[in-house]
Amino acid sequence: MDGEGDSRDPTEILPVRFHCGGQFDFVDDDLKYVGGGVYMSYLDRDKLSVPELRSFLGDHVDLSEQDKVEFHWLFPGSDLGLGLRRIADDKNMSVHGRLHFRGWSG
Repeated sequence: MDGEGDSRDPTEILPVRFHCGGQFDFVDDDLKYVGGGVYMSYLDRDKLSVPELRSFLGDHVDLSEQDKVEFHWLFPGSDLGLGLRRIADDKNMSVHGRLHFRGWSG
């Protein structure tokens, strides 16, 4: 789902940006994502889970069940160097969803 024309309540949706296959690097004194793809998905807040996140990633890239994938999220208001947090389990997903819901979604 691309989010456009979405009739769901915006407070029930968590926008997710996937960065795949590249790296963050400085380009002209700005931190940019280079050498990979960037994809957007819009998850239902009440279905937040690591398997759901993985499923949405699979909508954008070829992904087998054997592929090891790590997910991270940027703590609201933090810079990339200090605020990136690993999503280890569904509890981490719940914290991210609550922070975003409160309007702290950078």
